[in-house]
Formats: sequence, C-alpha cells, structure tokens
Amino acid sequence: MVEKENQWLKAALSTEYEKTRFSENDFILSEYDGKDIIETQRATLWLSGKHKVFKGKIILTHESYYQPSLEDGGNYRWQTDLGLELPLWKYLNFKINYTHTFESIVIANQKRRDNILTFGFKIKSYKED
Repeated sequence: MVEKENQWLKAALSTEYEKTRFSENDFILSEYDGKDIIETQRATLWLSGKHKVFKGKIILTHESYYQPSLEDGGNYRWQTDLGLELPLWKYLNFKINYTHTFESIVIANQKRRDNILTFGFKIKSYKED
C-alpha cells in the first residue's frame, strides 16, 4: 500500500479452513458446549508496517490481523503486535514488543484476551539501509 524510503505498509486478505479439536467441551459461549471439534472457513485481513523515525534512531513496527468466521459471526479472533526497536549497531537492535490477542471462543474459565510484553535483542545478518 505504501513504500517509501523510511516506511512501508502492507495489507493482505486470504481465506482458510480451520478444524480445531478441543480437549474439553464446556465453552465460555454456551452455544458451543458439547462440541469437541469446531470447524469453520475463515477470512484473514492482515496489516503490517514499519516506520523509521528520527533518522532511523527509532524503528516502529506493527502487525495486526482479524480472522472472522465466514459462517458464524460470533466466531472470530484478532491479534496486534506493536514493536519499538533501537538500533545499537548495524547488526544489533534492542527491541520491545507488545502483543494483544483476543479469541471469541475459548474453553470455560479460560481468558479470551492475552497481553504479552517482551524485551530482547534482534541480531541481523545484514545491514538495513
């Protein structure tokens, strides 16, 4: 969608068939109770980007997807990843990443949302321009 010197933005749309086998059959949404397997056709809308700011001293990244069932409006999930990278050397960045996920159909007593914050180093075998 966008491709410039210090930023890019990409989007994609796909479909996939999903068949999930569960070890339990008591769900947070009672309409699924008693089912061991849930099958559906899904669409995936994906958006990803990278933005270098302050002359490349900070790199912001994001990647998100939304996956609705094409057969059941109550069956959907989404995930968003937000990243901040600080280049330390041409082959090494310090990276902070935040991930937020949501799943509409989960086993009873399981959380639908999850948040993960990670810190680490990104080692590159190439020098980015």
